[in-house]
Amino acid sequence: MESNEYLSKNQANDLGLSKEEKKTVREKRDKLLADTDWTMMADVNMEIEKREKYVNYRQELRDITKQKDFPYNVIFPILEV
Repeated sequence: MESNEYLSKNQANDLGLSKEEKKTVREKRDKLLADTDWTMMADVNMEIEKREKYVNYRQELRDITKQKDFPYNVIFPILEV
């Protein structure tokens, strides 16, 4: 944006909301990742298929920010183990 361009009040509010929405979604995503960190430890005894489900779930969580409607309409993955 050039220095001579100004945001309307509504545009500025939208940007602030977007920033807060992004923060909220990322916080939820980060908690879900933290809840499954233990599954990636080398000493965890787990079936290969089950481990792959965790790996895929965690990747889907990291990819949430790539969803088309992020941050307003985010679909969180479901872990089925």
